[in-house]
Amino acid sequence: MRKKTLSVVILVIVLLLVTLTNAQAQPPKIVDGGSNYHRVYVTGPGKSGPLGLWHEENGFKDDRDELKRDLELAGNQGGGSTNITLEKPTKQQLRNTLDALKDKAQPGEEVTFYFGGHGNGGKLRKPGDGGIEDPGEANDPYDEWVWLNDANGNGSADYPDEILTDDELAQMLTGFKTSVTIVVIMDSCYGGGFTGGANDIQETDHVAVIGPSATAPLDPPGIFGGLKSTLTEDAADGGGEKGADANSDGTVTAEELEDWLRGRGWSLDTPDDQNPGKIKNGKSKIVGFEGVPVILPSITPNTFMPYSGSDVILNGTNFADSSRAQIYLVKPDLTQLNIGCVPIDQYGSFLATVTIPDIPSGLYLLFVEDGEANFDWHILSVEAPAGACFIATAAYGTPMAKEIEVLCEFRDEYLLTNPVGEALVELYYKVSPPMAEFITEHPALKPVVRVGLVPAVVMSTIVVNTTPAEKAALVGLVVLVSVALAVWATRRRGRGPQYI
Repeated sequence: MRKKTLSVVILVIVLLLVTLTNAQAQPPKIVDGGSNYHRVYVTGPGKSGPLGLWHEENGFKDDRDELKRDLELAGNQGGGSTNITLEKPTKQQLRNTLDALKDKAQPGEEVTFYFGGHGNGGKLRKPGDGGIEDPGEANDPYDEWVWLNDANGNGSADYPDEILTDDELAQMLTGFKTSVTIVVIMDSCYGGGFTGGANDIQETDHVAVIGPSATAPLDPPGIFGGLKSTLTEDAADGGGEKGADANSDGTVTAEELEDWLRGRGWSLDTPDDQNPGKIKNGKSKIVGFEGVPVILPSITPNTFMPYSGSDVILNGTNFADSSRAQIYLVKPDLTQLNIGCVPIDQYGSFLATVTIPDIPSGLYLLFVEDGEANFDWHILSVEAPAGACFIATAAYGTPMAKEIEVLCEFRDEYLLTNPVGEALVELYYKVSPPMAEFITEHPALKPVVRVGLVPAVVMSTIVVNTTPAEKAALVGLVVLVSVALAVWATRRRGRGPQYI
């Protein structure tokens, strides 16, 4: 009897050891239809974009919803999975949420922690320039951090309770049961720095941290069609839609997802000022997924707030060598204005001067694409000069032409000073922008329009640059000429037809 009991005990111990070994052998995964997942999605605050057309928070939430939707597709997690969404939580709220998960998540189950929002820090940053100095970590002297909430409502991360450091998140994530795997996705500037320091999150066989080593791009929804790809969007495609499933086994490990993201140019290492490489918006110019080169073109305009009708100098680098750069100005409704096409040299660079069309004030997208479909863009806040004369500016090519100054002066002094003139000006501003765009897009029309404007320019010049006495004399002269012409025409009609 004792031998039988001993055998049962030994068998139970062996089974427990095998179960524990198998559980420990499981790498951290992002999707697996046979595992229960406990997912926490956190988004931080943001600022209003230029002219208030979009808000950064909407971009964070839009990315989060895409990731959430894809990760929770059928076949990506077990039936006992849970998810929690937190928007701008306090540190205590986040700590309470994670503490509750420590009781809920059982051995062999998975935890996914996601943050989308603003971040800062990194070795690349200097004290006073966003980094929080941490002299206790020689190998990671600056804490990375994210903007967790806007407790004081001033739209800035300037209060200790509003930011969450890498050390603090590491502490919050300790205490889960053995063999609970954790994947941390930090879509924030320098989010990759939440591991690497002595007090940061420690990556092990059960814990993985995924985040960019440099700045991370925003992708505001509802403006210009969302042209920028974010780490979250690529993670949703690679994880939730299983694009990163390299061995086609139906699961996506954290390692597979990292390989997928790196293949799309993302630099996911801890921020390192010793070897920053070519990094633009979180991506590096490297050989990408399956050996495909990642080209990261970059454009830099000399101003981000040009006037309509003014010139912008554009410097482009890292485009396809010896190709051509097509330059567009894109409206928020996605209609395009072709404003230039220049050759790209053998080094992938170009320098171009383009003229901003005569368009109303607002946000526009300066978009450049080479012959191999590599592109980059910047948002420009275009401002029409006060009282812009759209058609005339399009015809003369600049709002500073002397003819336009005369026309604007005539408008200000003789049209905007009475109700009838104001109505005429308002009507002009409604109907003229499309006509001005058409003229800008068809340069051959400019000389014709300039000729057509000569009478208006001459009349405005005379009216604006004469004294009241001279104006009276001119009016009298015009009246006399008009009367003389009327008399002449009347007499000519009275003669009737002449026959031979």
